[in-house]
Amino acid sequence: MPTFFCAETVQLSDPLHAIFTYNGYLCVGTDPMGKNGTPQAATKTFATPLQNVDAQDQTPTCNCGPGSPCPHAIPARIITKKDLHKLKFVTLYAAGVPNPNNPWNHPDDPVQNPYERVIAEYTADFLLGKKRYQARLLQIAYEKDKVKAVWGVAYVIDRRSPPSPSWIPNFSGKKGWVKLSLKPQPVLKVLHVGTFDLQVIS
Repeated sequence: MPTFFCAETVQLSDPLHAIFTYNGYLCVGTDPMGKNGTPQAATKTFATPLQNVDAQDQTPTCNCGPGSPCPHAIPARIITKKDLHKLKFVTLYAAGVPNPNNPWNHPDDPVQNPYERVIAEYTADFLLGKKRYQARLLQIAYEKDKVKAVWGVAYVIDRRSPPSPSWIPNFSGKKGWVKLSLKPQPVLKVLHVGTFDLQVIS
């Protein structure tokens, strides 16, 4: 069953590091054009910017064909275990820690959309293959006109990042709080908290 990603809004635009993250939805269809499926809120990151990203002030539909509300639909490839060593993550520093790679040494702030606000933030450690990672988990509220949603987004913390100056709740995969799912895209599932799209560059 084909799966498409339909971008609606820009969440992060970083031409310097070739990172472009979009909010939208996964459109899992029952035919080659991705129609008649169920839209699922999602975020996705690319190494180049997308064209014709249009915000929709309506409930998303899974008509991803030409001339539909999502003419720029992009096939979302299902990631398998064979792809693990190829994954390239979008990395941020720990919360509140200035990133020396950012202009003016500002702390990492992955949200640049005026309609979005971070409502909760956590960290989590998880195992991918035989390698352990730590990620920043963000729950982001989106509101524009009649559209309201809450996104769950995860960014891998840069290994060079110093500790955060403030305490942030951490969920440990070792203790069974976090599970990783790779289909149709990497998702961190945190017990009692929710799911978070793990950002990788496509």
